Amino acid sequence: MPTNWFIAEKEEHSVPSHVTKAPSPLAEEKQIPLRDYSYGLKQKHYKKLNDYANQIILQLNMQAHKSKSIVVASYVELDSTLNNTNIIGNQLAEALLVELSQVGFHVVDLNTASQVSITERGTFAFTRDALAENTDYCCVMSGNLIYEPRGVRVNSKVFDTSSKKLLGANSILIPYFVLDGASTIAYR
Repeated sequence: MPTNWFIAEKEEHSVPSHVTKAPSPLAEEKQIPLRDYSYGLKQKHYKKLNDYANQIILQLNMQAHKSKSIVVASYVELDSTLNNTNIIGNQLAEALLVELSQVGFHVVDLNTASQVSITERGTFAFTRDALAENTDYCCVMSGNLIYEPRGVRVNSKVFDTSSKKLLGANSILIPYFVLDGASTIAYR
């Protein structure tokens, strides 16, 4: 079977034997949604960006650093500047911030304003303005985005800010059909 069977099967209009359209008795009993990726990239699925964020955190295995405060920075495109991000890089950083918080890490959100701003458009607690340097964290989590034919390769790193020591790293491929659900992206 080809590595990219879900694309090959789209052309042949057949479904591999391990992917089924009919729910199994176990799925009916427990109401488990079936995932069918056999018809290409625009298929209905149940994966979310937060699922991949959670997987990144589990693979990093940072339990030894759980008591320390962590900052999550935007994920950047792997280019010569390492300063270019996009909606995927920002959404992934937000998803990781939420998931880290939910599993018990101390997370510092540097986008929190020092005071709430009230305008005719609404009440705001976040800012993109440069703030005074906050030194109440020890670690930074960030990474880079590499565009591959089947999805975006996300390389994540957690490092100690004072020593620059790498505390954890991993790499994961997030398929384009998951990212299409999270945002509109340009295929490269």
